[in-house]
Amino acid sequence: MEGKQKLVEALPPRTFPPAHRPLLEAHDRFLREAYAFLASTQEKLSGVGNVMVYVLFVRLLQHGRGLHLLLLAGYPEEAELIARAMTITATSLVAIVDGDADSRALQFVAHGSVQRRRKLNGYIRQDILEQKDANAWHVSVTDTEKKILREYADHGIVPLKIGKGHMFWHGMSETDLFRKMKLERWLDLFYGPFSEEVHGTVESCADAVRELVDGQLVRLGPTYNDPRMVVAASYETVGQALIQIEAHYRLGRRPEAEAIGKRMADALHDHAQRLDKGTKHRLMTEGTGEPAAARPGGAHTSVEPEKSQGDAG
Repeated sequence: MEGKQKLVEALPPRTFPPAHRPLLEAHDRFLREAYAFLASTQEKLSGVGNVMVYVLFVRLLQHGRGLHLLLLAGYPEEAELIARAMTITATSLVAIVDGDADSRALQFVAHGSVQRRRKLNGYIRQDILEQKDANAWHVSVTDTEKKILREYADHGIVPLKIGKGHMFWHGMSETDLFRKMKLERWLDLFYGPFSEEVHGTVESCADAVRELVDGQLVRLGPTYNDPRMVVAASYETVGQALIQIEAHYRLGRRPEAEAIGKRMADALHDHAQRLDKGTKHRLMTEGTGEPAAARPGGAHTSVEPEKSQGDAG
């Protein structure tokens, strides 16, 4: 490489931007408060619908913690991948709560067998797993799922898709599910824009390409760029899930759930005030203390005509 131009340079060590610290401290509190709220609902875990809602919320919080650690390390762009996953996880939770919770949760269970078989077949083809071992494990797990499905079928409760497709558990494209659950906002702010990083598109690499064309260095390492949009995705998805489980489990604790979200919303607003000198960024639906779909009429149950399979990427 001697004599050749250096194209990539590791970024020098940087300190965490003090202006970001209040926002991430608030995000950490927000996730901890959401977990404490969820943990207090464990007595409600009877019935597959209730259990699936709980499990999806746990998964959402796990995503949130991973996102938070990336932000602390200075990688907000890479955190977009997790933030996008949070939007579809939360939308699945909303879809189950939206109606026929047990039947939709059973469909979630039933679809797992299809996805698991597809994954195992890939491992077998690439000699990661022996076919007999993979098949034995698949049969064991599937038998447990079939037992659950039989027990509910004996009581007249069967898996129910929302649409008619086969790619996803709900039978719709992911973009159509967002729209049906009245979560188009997440499509515009998070799911769509963050797909650039998820799919490694031209736009996700555009800055580096322009730098190289201009003879500049491409720098590798933490950026510590403004984390507000990925924090906003975490806030809106977890905040939405809080409102949904409060209503679904009939906890009678709506003000508490709203207050957890409002504290995070206030922190986002304060962050914008500090960094933008008063410029307003609407990271909430104006006039409410909660994400848009949590309001009355925020989700509905009528099945719309199916459009296309696949996601927005």
